[in-house]
Amino acid sequence: YAAFLYIVYKWCYIKVLKQAGWPYDSMRNQDLTFSGLCAVICPACPQPGCNAPNLSEITPSEW
Repeated sequence: YAAFLYIVYKWCYIKVLKQAGWPYDSMRNQDLTFSGLCAVICPACPQPGCNAPNLSEITPSEW
């Protein structure tokens, strides 16, 4: 039962970190990380190279 409570505690801690925008990395000091590392990327927003072409590949006539 103690192991289960420990897992629940860790899960809640990781969830709070994610909601705050902080990554969970047990090998890295929390002071060395920056906010937004575990932010979820919006699939509707254009991401160059992912769901939108790179700006260097587009000529002005294509716009």
